[in-house]
Amino acid sequence: MTAKKSSDRGLFRRTDSPHWWIRYSDKNGHIRRESTGTSEKKLAREILAKKHVLVAENRHLDIKRIPKCTFSELCDRYWKTDGQHKRMHGLEGMLKTLKQRFGSLQLIEISTEKVERFLSHRVEVDKVSPATRNRDRAILSILFNKAIRWELLEANPVKPVQKFKENNKRTRFLDRNEIERLLTACEPKPKDYKKAKREKRQLKNLVLMALNTGMRRQEIFNLRWEDIDFRNRLIKVVESKSGKSRFIPINGSVEAVLKTLPSRFKKGLVFPSLVTSSRITDLKKSFHTALMEAKITNFTFHDLRHHADSPIMPTP
Repeated sequence: MTAKKSSDRGLFRRTDSPHWWIRYSDKNGHIRRESTGTSEKKLAREILAKKHVLVAENRHLDIKRIPKCTFSELCDRYWKTDGQHKRMHGLEGMLKTLKQRFGSLQLIEISTEKVERFLSHRVEVDKVSPATRNRDRAILSILFNKAIRWELLEANPVKPVQKFKENNKRTRFLDRNEIERLLTACEPKPKDYKKAKREKRQLKNLVLMALNTGMRRQEIFNLRWEDIDFRNRLIKVVESKSGKSRFIPINGSVEAVLKTLPSRFKKGLVFPSLVTSSRITDLKKSFHTALMEAKITNFTFHDLRHHADSPIMPTP
């Protein structure tokens, strides 16, 4: 068998094309296959030689040399520089989920198609909501934009991926009587007053904050005293769902709640956990118990925020 000439290495024909094709490594070590647009072998050989020269001269397609970086390494760097400082509940868990899917891949290997397949799997197999799917997409986009800024990538593969339309039509309002029953259910009872006084009062304060400010549960959990401006009667919501800060006016009910909190003397979190003094992680059990006692059905803590724009404004 005749050995292939060294000058012909990287030249090949395809059954679906009348032209010669070339194969070579670019600056980043990735294999490129291109049609020369000619059926003349001599000309194709010259085109291949020119490609080799351009790569050697570090001018191939004017692309800068991109250092190798896996998706897992990108996540770790993002967490260290940005993520751990953000008040975004569940961010660490989201990064873990993404690393399970893309962790070992080089950034340049993650295509738009792979991103779309992952998001489809989340909806069809993991049965997540459109909102969660959009959140996964948003975090991926943030990560790849960081990679571009750090010169680890040239283009964001998430950019062409469309958002899902979210169905947020469900809105459940409480009437004035239901609000009064709920707040009463959040008060400690005489028989367990000593045991549950602080816990019950904490729950009532959280409910009043949601009712009067329209803040989301995680936004209330993340609220810190440096975000409270009594002088201008404003609350600054940092890292809201939109990713931007916003300001909420302090009405009389909110002011009454804030000025009775013992945490105001310690600063830090406005509503720290009464058990660990760290951030509250959830209150489903206590809120569900209060709803049952108040005989309120088909209602969630998230629904409380809709009352901020309602004429039914509760008082402490």
